[in-house]
Amino acid sequence: MKVEGLDASGLTRVIKQLEHQYEKTMQNHNEGIANNRQLKEEINTLRRERVIYDNIYAQFEVEMKKKANELLEAITEAELAMKERKAAEELLAQLKLRADREDNEFKEEYNRVVRGGAEEVKSLIQDANKPSKPIDKNGKPDVNLKLENTNKEPAMKQVAFTVIALQRAENWLNR
Repeated sequence: MKVEGLDASGLTRVIKQLEHQYEKTMQNHNEGIANNRQLKEEINTLRRERVIYDNIYAQFEVEMKKKANELLEAITEAELAMKERKAAEELLAQLKLRADREDNEFKEEYNRVVRGGAEEVKSLIQDANKPSKPIDKNGKPDVNLKLENTNKEPAMKQVAFTVIALQRAENWLNR
């Protein structure tokens, strides 16, 4: 700047221009500082948010791992339960077959016994109608011993009870 050839009015004008330029520069500087403060505040806010999001993400990861483990355990338990159920169903089927077989064997045996029992009842009735002979110590008929009880009623009662029991059992099986 040339100050030498200027008069006082020119000098005032140069000073005013420089002051004006200084104020503009100061205004730009202050705006830059304010803008920097605002940007720093935004950065700090974003940093706080990032910390919050990082914490949430870490918790989420922990929960996801926990849920994955629980799911794995549930799947394992379900597979074990299915195996146990299958084994139980197989055992049930075997037991049903065994029960059917035993039921058939029982019915066959019962029918055999009933047929044989009917014959046995007939022979008991015939034996009850025969006069009984006294037996000595050797198991041979003793003609010298006298019959103390010639009443055949208890034997007949026993035969009747046997017949009734056989009929009830047969009715029960035929249900």
